[in-house]
Amino acid sequence: MAFNYASLRDLFFSSDGDFRVAPSGDLEVTDSFEHRAVIQSILKRIMSSSGDWALQPELGANMADFIGKPNTRETGEALKNRVADELLRGGLVRAADLDVQVFPLSEREIILLVIVRTTSEEPILIQFTYDLRNNRLIPRNI
Repeated sequence: MAFNYASLRDLFFSSDGDFRVAPSGDLEVTDSFEHRAVIQSILKRIMSSSGDWALQPELGANMADFIGKPNTRETGEALKNRVADELLRGGLVRAADLDVQVFPLSEREIILLVIVRTTSEEPILIQFTYDLRNNRLIPRNI
């Protein structure tokens, strides 16, 4: 059975990375948005490099390591493993709940799909487009 990721809690960050302020004037928390805390953590880890976060310098998938690599099956598999390893680190998600898939989009772009099975009917789905030329990583459906 999947873990109840909806029970995780964090401060709510906007898509720009800013804290969101609730109507009460307090900092908003993720409670009223199902799975928002784990989604934010997934985004933070995949889109960061080691050293980006002073309080957790070990976090980050270091996607820049793939700049200039050819869009081959081996590169796709290495990206998939890198993302999975980062999301499994420290128990952010459980291995039984995680599925990472990669699909070539063009000669230099890869679609990265992160699926986390949850206790609710709908899994968490986050799709990224990753460009091997310039390390541009764009989340598509948050």
